[in-house]
Amino acid sequence: MWEQCNGLAHTQPNKRFLIAQHAVIDVRLACRACNSKLREQISDAWRAKGDLARALATLSDKARAGKLSAAEMQGGSFTVSSLGGIGGTAFTPIINAPEVAILGVSRSVHKPVFEKGAFVPRLMLPLSLSYDHRVIDGAQAARFVVFLSQTLGDVKALL
Repeated sequence: MWEQCNGLAHTQPNKRFLIAQHAVIDVRLACRACNSKLREQISDAWRAKGDLARALATLSDKARAGKLSAAEMQGGSFTVSSLGGIGGTAFTPIINAPEVAILGVSRSVHKPVFEKGAFVPRLMLPLSLSYDHRVIDGAQAARFVVFLSQTLGDVKALL
């Protein structure tokens, strides 16, 4: 599912449209630090979950301290932007060209969900995926969001 999202789209001077697929997933995280918007890059995002969490913590600390290098803010192929700390229920993230997709994450809230004849509280995390239709089919994008939602909803599998 990641394959289509993990690419860069370029329009050549001769008007030809090129898509560069990447073997390694480099995720950029949009963060607000020092009153400016930075995008820190996590290279090889398929690494072990613990390594990914440590890389995210390290880069976030550097971003807050204003010590990210140019190389740590460039080269991503997919951006995750979270406004959960600010609030709101949803937003429309704008694709950072030449990337072909961006995931927006809003604030999670408990909501009643009707399940097996009764309402039960469920933690809901609003996700918004924006993508370039020239590269990513809408049905495939919807499947990706469903897969991501199911994966995040199964906490035991994430540990």
